[in-house]
Amino acid sequence: MPKAVVSDISEVPEALRGEYTQTEKGYVLKVEGEHPLFVPKELHAQFRENNRILKAENDELRPLKDKYKDIDPEEVKKLKEKVASFDKKGLKEPEEFARVLQEHVGPLKTELETLKAENKVKQEKLDATLLRQTIGSEATKFGLLPDALDFLLGKAQEAFVVKDGVVSTKEHAFSVENPGTPMQLSEWLTINAKKYPSLFQKSGGGGADNKPGSGAKPGAKVLLNPSPSELGKHADAILKGEMRVERSV
Repeated sequence: MPKAVVSDISEVPEALRGEYTQTEKGYVLKVEGEHPLFVPKELHAQFRENNRILKAENDELRPLKDKYKDIDPEEVKKLKEKVASFDKKGLKEPEEFARVLQEHVGPLKTELETLKAENKVKQEKLDATLLRQTIGSEATKFGLLPDALDFLLGKAQEAFVVKDGVVSTKEHAFSVENPGTPMQLSEWLTINAKKYPSLFQKSGGGGADNKPGSGAKPGAKVLLNPSPSELGKHADAILKGEMRVERSV
């Protein structure tokens, strides 16, 4: 089979040399129509123009590709479907969304605020009862007279507060015996027993159950060293005086 292109005509049998034409690329075998190894100038120019157009379009689209590279077409499709569903419901403006949201959330927010306010009042009552029981229980060991608890409790509130279900010393109340350390209830009672002797009996026993003024009813159940959650659980019973709180030293 004769070669399509040769660089030297001597490579072609003499009988076939007349079928070759000399070109810039060498000797080319004559064929009917367009030669498969050579592109006509017109077609070459057309390819070049097409490549120029494609390159221009690619240069134009490249910035858009970088700009929208994080956009997921599927997510966009879902969002458009959601917007369409909102349109069917008549929700086209931000104000409409706010209105519908308020209609659903408003009552729940009001109910939550009411519940928080009720719990706050209930917690304040529970804390007040716990402070009364703690002061009353410890003060009776010092011989506090039954009618003197309210007065002593008012004084105690200046130095003590209930935090997380535990009677704690306020930040400004420091020990007299050990300056710089928090005032302890026993030291505070000792000081006030001397300061207000008329409120105390001369000798006050060893801390029997249900001492007068403790805030609990006779026969009340004892809740020993309760956690904050246990105080909340038994809050109603404590407030009613059916249960009293005691903490071991």
